[in-house]
Amino acid sequence: MQVRLLGPIDVTLGGAPREVPGLRRKAVLATLAMGRGEVVSTDRLIDTVWGEDPPATAVNTLQRHVSYLRQVLGGRDTILARPPGYLLALDDDATDVAVAERLIQQGTGTQEQAERVRCLRAALALWRGRPLADVAGLTGLDLEAERLEALRLHAQAALVESRLQLGEHAQLVPELERLTRDHPLDEGLHAHLMTALHRSGRPADALATYQRLRQALADELGLDPGPGIRDLEAAVLRGDAALDLAAPQAATVSAPAQLPLAVRGFAGHAGSVAQLDALAQELRAAWSCAPCPGRPASARPASPCTGRTASPTGSPMVSCT
Repeated sequence: MQVRLLGPIDVTLGGAPREVPGLRRKAVLATLAMGRGEVVSTDRLIDTVWGEDPPATAVNTLQRHVSYLRQVLGGRDTILARPPGYLLALDDDATDVAVAERLIQQGTGTQEQAERVRCLRAALALWRGRPLADVAGLTGLDLEAERLEALRLHAQAALVESRLQLGEHAQLVPELERLTRDHPLDEGLHAHLMTALHRSGRPADALATYQRLRQALADELGLDPGPGIRDLEAAVLRGDAALDLAAPQAATVSAPAQLPLAVRGFAGHAGSVAQLDALAQELRAAWSCAPCPGRPASARPASPCTGRTASPTGSPMVSCT
């Protein structure tokens, strides 16, 4: 069972969503779920659900809402009466908010970029629209919705940063253009878009992105862009190679230890198969057959030696045919 808050409020049982009818009931459930693991006072619940002018019957109505929610959640022990209010007694991962927070913390806490991407994508997939969408207008829950939207934006920015590290700049440009339209004053997102555009061979568009941000900050807040993004603009202007994605080191081929020194040195470079073949032919010719020790000359073959093999210890060993 899970209480879902990252979108319309509902409860899933066995993976199937179960609707919670009524604005007030949803508000009670959301307030208890956001305070999971803690007792939420009756006064706080009434303030959140009814605001500054609650009805005289608010306490009795709250009790009826709690009774109904216990049935939806599957039992009386799911919401416990604990002075001075109620406690939602569910598992740690019984809300999508708890799961998202755990995944974001796990993702941002690792240096392994692929693992960061996996965790952050899984967290962001839990959002189904605006958090607490169907209790909008209730002041206390509106503040929680804003916090959850800020958490979502933080996860999106962290995911973008990791994908840039993995070389996905071209794929990121459309997504970053949408994000910067939605958040026209966010310097971090604009910096990521500038980086992605520069790495995609579009420095002019990167500079235009900076100018849009500068104008928006001036119009809305009367501020200039911060020093970090100003430095980024200067780096784009001068074509600073430090903005480019660091190329992964080329893998070196380790030649077997029994090969001659010349071959071991060659194998550490990116020589073609044809070059290796030619070198092998030259080495076979150089290793022409010497008299086999302990054998009379009459026993040696008339045809030339076709090659040598190596002994298990690495020293050459004649193999005449």
